Amino acid sequence: MEDSQGRHLGSLDLPGARFDHVFVHSVHKTPVVERFRIEDRGKEGIRLHLYELDYEDAGVGMPSDAEGGFRLEKGHFILAMDREFARIPIQVSIVPGHGLVAGGRFTAFTTWAREGKGIILEATMATTLRFRR
Repeated sequence: MEDSQGRHLGSLDLPGARFDHVFVHSVHKTPVVERFRIEDRGKEGIRLHLYELDYEDAGVGMPSDAEGGFRLEKGHFILAMDREFARIPIQVSIVPGHGLVAGGRFTAFTTWAREGKGIILEATMATTLRFRR
């Protein structure tokens, strides 16, 4: 994890090279989970692959379609996604509950940066995620 000036803020071990980006939707006030896995794309480098999106309330600001379709599961919309990123800029939310879940453990982004500040998620190897602001 790094800040916007490229300063290293920290790293997080990712069991199984997977993590969930979790947050509370600012309009619906319901949880949203973006599921990622780290993939080595050879010459393209290490990528953050968004493969699933899980949310409760389909409305303003939520996608209504996905690359691989969607299903309803226990009152949740589960969208099959297929998007890759070299890095992901994120603004740390003022709403509690914004962070990552890795290996069943939640870590708030406020561990590394204050609310309202920007950080950048970037995988450096198959099992580590770096953040920067």
